[in-house]
Amino acid sequence: MLFTITDNTHYPVYVKDSVMNSNVDFDYGSFRELERSMKNKKEIGDTRTTFFRFTFKEEGTYVFQDASNKAQIMLVKVVGAGEKCYDTDRYI
Repeated sequence: MLFTITDNTHYPVYVKDSVMNSNVDFDYGSFRELERSMKNKKEIGDTRTTFFRFTFKEEGTYVFQDASNKAQIMLVKVVGAGEKCYDTDRYI
């Protein structure tokens, strides 16, 4: 996935304690690093667009929220080889 972050206060944060997450071994270190980077950019006044990409290598369900608006969530579901998404009308 590619995230285009135009406001350093709005970026994806992995919700590690969500009951909807299905991969208990998910390494979300890249998202913690993104958070540190965005906080640093905010501190120094850097307003340039940030591009953040992440490849989900394991199947599962992953829940994210916006760093500044916890009510905005994004659910990512990665299906295994040969599986199909149940709802093909969804964006992800």
